Amino acid sequence: GQSFTRIVPQVFFIVLIAKFLGKFKDNKYVQAIFYGLRPAVAALVLNSGFQILLSSLFNIKSMLFHINISAIIFFLITFVLIRKYKKHPIIYILLGAFVGLVIPF
Repeated sequence: GQSFTRIVPQVFFIVLIAKFLGKFKDNKYVQAIFYGLRPAVAALVLNSGFQILLSSLFNIKSMLFHINISAIIFFLITFVLIRKYKKHPIIYILLGAFVGLVIPF
């Protein structure tokens, strides 16, 4: 689909840049640049996570704002499972995918 065609070029460029910068990973200037970029990357990741949270738990696109109760319940259950059992994140991602396939949100 359309999202796939938007993601592929970005992933390609990330891999290309990673291969290029891998040669310079021990350079003190490159390390300084990455040290300076960390706060900006953290802010971008947090912003993306917040936007995903808003769009999945709340319907903010329609004129009638409503809360997705089933998504919030699933979020809370998953949060408790993560805190209690501390398994690898891929387990919870696969669990979420399975639940999403079985139960339409």
